Amino acid sequence: MMFNQSISTSGSEKQLHQAAYLNLKFEEQSPSPIKFYILPKTKPTKAPDQDMVRAAIIQKNINLIRSLFTLHCDSYQELQALHAKIRREQNSKKNPFDSKKVLQSIYRAIAVAVQNDSSDIQLQQLQERIGQSLNAINDAVKSLVEDHLYLASVHTKRYHEQTSAEDLYHEGVIGLITAAYKFDPDKGVKFSTYATYWMRQTMNRAKDTLQNGPKLSHRAQALKRRFHLTASKLAHQLGREATDDEIMEAAYMNSAEIEMVRANSQSVFSLDQPVTNESNTTHIDLLADQKEQSIQLKLEQKSRIDAINKVLQQLPERKAEILRLRFGIGYPRPYSLAEVGTMLDVSKERIRQLETQAKRQLQHHRYKLAENAC
Repeated sequence: MMFNQSISTSGSEKQLHQAAYLNLKFEEQSPSPIKFYILPKTKPTKAPDQDMVRAAIIQKNINLIRSLFTLHCDSYQELQALHAKIRREQNSKKNPFDSKKVLQSIYRAIAVAVQNDSSDIQLQQLQERIGQSLNAINDAVKSLVEDHLYLASVHTKRYHEQTSAEDLYHEGVIGLITAAYKFDPDKGVKFSTYATYWMRQTMNRAKDTLQNGPKLSHRAQALKRRFHLTASKLAHQLGREATDDEIMEAAYMNSAEIEMVRANSQSVFSLDQPVTNESNTTHIDLLADQKEQSIQLKLEQKSRIDAINKVLQQLPERKAEILRLRFGIGYPRPYSLAEVGTMLDVSKERIRQLETQAKRQLQHHRYKLAENAC
């Protein structure tokens, strides 16, 4: 999707609004994502009220799409499922329509409905009107974001410590685009101030995710930042390391939160990392596999089973099988007298008698071996 018109800075606010909204070309394609690859170093010059005009264009067209979609969603089956999903999101978000993803989902759903019923003139007009509004939104967002890319550059330098500057810059641009869709010019706040909040959020979350290894929740990341910041301030004031009780009192945290932060603050390293710089042995090579038994243990178990089977060969086959079942030799588990009796189709008492006889025969065999050895 090409952005066809740029907003003129001359004339009144009404003329600017009309120039940006009316002089647009409609393309029957879903708007493509906005990509930015430049890194401006200086703040561009622009009219003081230009940000408010562009923000008003964005909010006006978002409200128009919301009204059109709500008005026609019950008339078409393709729009009913999307409308139910948006209503579920509305419980957790103040305005789910201030998202580029939601707006494009609406356009795609209407495009599918047009493909299924190409003879519906009203549906085609709805697609055209929403497409025009999306073009107007994209043009205004593109201009608004490009004029404030310097903010992403500034905050990248401020937050760049152990994280890639390119990654942080991209996260800042994402926050800038989010702010462009959500900014309300009627609140009396400058767009740069509002965008700074969203850029800091996206940068902080990206920095925590990239540095911590395992991904933490946003609440855990916020608690961790508060804990370390408070601990650093107290250490500077007291001239020593602060205790957990002092940090709890200064940071308004409880013991459970302190324990959670301590657990999440453990150092993380890769198991594929070499043990020393001169060695190719990694940490994972030194870890024992708990699921696999050692070769020595396997040999001992095999030798013990062979010795037991050799002794059981001295007994009649029926008695040897009873002992194997009773003690689980060659079977997954030992069986009770009743279970063995059911298997061999004899009574429980008879199984007990045969087991006793077999044990006595093995004892007699052991004494006989001892006498021969003497």
